[in-house]
Amino acid sequence: MKKILCVVCFFGFLNFAFSQNQDSVQVDSIIVHTVEAFRYNDTYTKRISTAIDTSIDVFHEFEPHQPLSEYHVNLGYYGSPSFSLTNPQEFSSHFFIQPFYERLFLKDNMNQYIARKPYTTFTYSSGDLEQQHISFIHTQNYSKDLNVGIRLRYYKSNGEYSNQVVSGRHISPWFSYTGDMYSIHGMYAFNYLSHDENGGLIRDSLIEYPLSMIMNLSDAHSEKKYQEGELVQKWNLGSRSLIPDTSRVHMPHYSQAFGHALSFEKSDFVYIDNDIPASYYPAILFDSTKTHDTILVSHLTNTLFYEFSENGERDFVAHVGIGHTYSFDSFRDYLNEFPDKTYNSFFYEGYVLYETSMFDIDHTHDIVLAGYFAGDYNSHTTLSRSDFMLGNHANSIEIQYDVSRQTPEGILEHFQSNHVVWDTDFEPVFSQKIGGTLSSDFENISLSASLLQINNMVYLSDDLDLQQLSSRTFVTQFEIRKKTHLWRFVLDNRAVFQRVESHALDLPEWISYNAVYYSGKVFKNLIETHIGFDFMWFSKYNAPSYIPSLSVFAYQNNQEIGHYPITQIFVSLKYKPVRISLKYKGLYSALVEKNFLFPHYPQQSGSLSFALSWFFFN
Repeated sequence: MKKILCVVCFFGFLNFAFSQNQDSVQVDSIIVHTVEAFRYNDTYTKRISTAIDTSIDVFHEFEPHQPLSEYHVNLGYYGSPSFSLTNPQEFSSHFFIQPFYERLFLKDNMNQYIARKPYTTFTYSSGDLEQQHISFIHTQNYSKDLNVGIRLRYYKSNGEYSNQVVSGRHISPWFSYTGDMYSIHGMYAFNYLSHDENGGLIRDSLIEYPLSMIMNLSDAHSEKKYQEGELVQKWNLGSRSLIPDTSRVHMPHYSQAFGHALSFEKSDFVYIDNDIPASYYPAILFDSTKTHDTILVSHLTNTLFYEFSENGERDFVAHVGIGHTYSFDSFRDYLNEFPDKTYNSFFYEGYVLYETSMFDIDHTHDIVLAGYFAGDYNSHTTLSRSDFMLGNHANSIEIQYDVSRQTPEGILEHFQSNHVVWDTDFEPVFSQKIGGTLSSDFENISLSASLLQINNMVYLSDDLDLQQLSSRTFVTQFEIRKKTHLWRFVLDNRAVFQRVESHALDLPEWISYNAVYYSGKVFKNLIETHIGFDFMWFSKYNAPSYIPSLSVFAYQNNQEIGHYPITQIFVSLKYKPVRISLKYKGLYSALVEKNFLFPHYPQQSGSLSFALSWFFFN
């Protein structure tokens, strides 16, 4: 019945889209002149433009949780934990959420809009194993100053192997008012993830016998919730804008402003196993038949700030603020509830944006002045220059430097569950990273390089012991990207080389992503078409082990994984506001052999998926 309903809705969409008049379906031109998308920086002092893709250039990369080309691998089904092939795993009090960040609604990935007409995007996809995904965005301006919107996402999959059902529900409304004398911006994001945990293969040799995929866990389940909210207000201390802005493409210029920011984040984790196997967990501390562990972490931050800005030939913005963060941690196991812990911190934050004749300087920092985390700090500096000419070609360059000192907090100091106990006294983690990117329209090429240093890195060993590395960790990375057009064929090639010097971290030395596809218009130039294939390949490395009882990845150095491609073929079509994609994933595993993505977790078999995306302009 569900499949019949989906087919009926799909053909209804096509009938409606094809019957619209020409003025309402010139999506690309409407997007350019009707809707602008952007994100604010952390202090809401700068708008960063983001593209709204109305072409099909990257629609073949569509996944419900992340695109293939972002160098993440996952356990093989929708909404599953993923691990970055290029970024070291970070440990904070929300560690059980970190492997799922790619598919969460967060304030960092929340777009704001200026929509002179109501703007709606609907996306639906389905595939084998009853994979279903629906996402929805709607936004509109009720005046030139007030924009409201909402994002929704739902997905579910039964998974290929036993006890592998996953689902996710995500919702995020927002509003933004920017007036001449007062502005207010608010957003809320709620994320819910539900996972049946199977613990991987009971023996790796079973990968050769698809009908005998016996898994370690038969009745284990985890649930995660993550919420974020933010409310930022500003009062103009100067005069009204002399020149009215009828479109609000640019924020009104507040030469001086006073403001208040309120933000919070909260995460919950529940892990249940009603049929504990005798040899799977490293330790059984309290109950050998049942597990019911929970974790609750929350942070509430209040900030008062003052801003000064000067618009002219060279823009200048300065922001200073003081604030307080209240932190709360709680956990319990099947038998015991442990005392709650609270922390208070008082901090200072600063931000400077200055446009010089050579570079734009963007700098932000925060320092904890008092409280439990006194002495911790973060600093981020970017020097950038865009659209400078070398010969007849436009180029851009960006150099970044980040440095931080963070004290391992909350449950990273003390934690106890049915399977894990740690009681630590860690030193602050110090990290610094310098990197740069050079992009040029000459041959459509982009080059980037970075060097990361981490002192006192915190990591989880494969025996579930949280430890701190006494030696330094270094990660050096080089990346090149190039898009080549040969008649109507497009070659999109990216390569990453990285060198890791660490006793508790491993990443693949080489990563390559390549897409080759035909791009052209058919049927009297009405339908834009992409037909081709893409694949990601990474060299062998000690892939981390997934730990379902903590929803985290642990370092191991006994089993190497990699040196095979993750391949898919696709057909993408676009007619006016409607985009359609058919994709067969896991081609290599279907034709050659099945491999592991992580120890004991085999990759998904070849599967066919369908995706539909539709833009509305009312």
